[in-house]
Amino acid sequence: MTVSFNAILQFASQRPSPDSETGTGDLRAVLPDRREHVHVSANRRGRQHVPVRADIEQFSRSFQSSPDCGGTHQFTRAVLAGLVFRSSRIITGMINFQRLGGAAAILAAGTYLIGFWFYFTVLGPARFGSGQIDPAQHVLFLVENQSVMHAWNLIIYVGNAFCLVILAVALHQRVKSGCAGLAQTATSFGLIWAGLLLASGMLANVALGRVINLQAADSPLTTTVWQVLAIVQEGLGGGNEIAGGLWILLLSWAGQWSKSLPTGLNALGAIIGTAGLLTVVPALGEAGSVFGLGFIVWFIWVGGVLMFSRSRHA
Repeated sequence: MTVSFNAILQFASQRPSPDSETGTGDLRAVLPDRREHVHVSANRRGRQHVPVRADIEQFSRSFQSSPDCGGTHQFTRAVLAGLVFRSSRIITGMINFQRLGGAAAILAAGTYLIGFWFYFTVLGPARFGSGQIDPAQHVLFLVENQSVMHAWNLIIYVGNAFCLVILAVALHQRVKSGCAGLAQTATSFGLIWAGLLLASGMLANVALGRVINLQAADSPLTTTVWQVLAIVQEGLGGGNEIAGGLWILLLSWAGQWSKSLPTGLNALGAIIGTAGLLTVVPALGEAGSVFGLGFIVWFIWVGGVLMFSRSRHA
């Protein structure tokens, strides 16, 4: 809903209000006593004009200079002015959060790029995680690359989870118009996915420290502990992509239904979501590559949409 503050000022100047003796007082007593100034350019990237404190004070002085009339009109105009002021700030806050969500999407794409680069340059050649390699060699690899593995877990799991939380909320704001239930369901799966990634990253780093300590003590349980923790971590954050697949699939449906996201982006999201759901079938585990690589493109695309394209429902 877009309301012109100047229209409210014009309405106030046409309708008289009570003087200081018979009226209900200055409008500033009704509005919040805040001194901050919101400086927003009307022609900068299409932002709407946000009333500042000077506008409110000008609106208030218009009542004191008007002829006498009933106090009901003043109260009505005061409520309208307050609604305009607050709704304008809410709209501006939503626009800013959309851009924050876009930045989070770009960062999420960056975490995926780092993850794939590290896998193909470091983990792949070492065949880390392969069942055909002796677990003792995996433990030795962890000991030799402790710092790098710790940073990698923080980036691809913990960092990605933080980005997903912001992105999921920003996209919920964008697609919820007209399909609130579907948008809420999609966002729930998005937040669940972020929680699983966060738990997986924290578990991975805790397991890394525990395995290294056991190896330093030359414990015979070192390889067993690593195998158990690796299975739990894989189940949380990479063995299958049900939560992530459902999130992007339902989100794309909601975006297409509400016409708040581009059709091409929604089609790509449907493909990625389907690939994620196929990972539950052991024979189709390679669909996870389509899921991961497709998400890089999707993150960059949706980041651009959130940062540079305003929703018609904003």
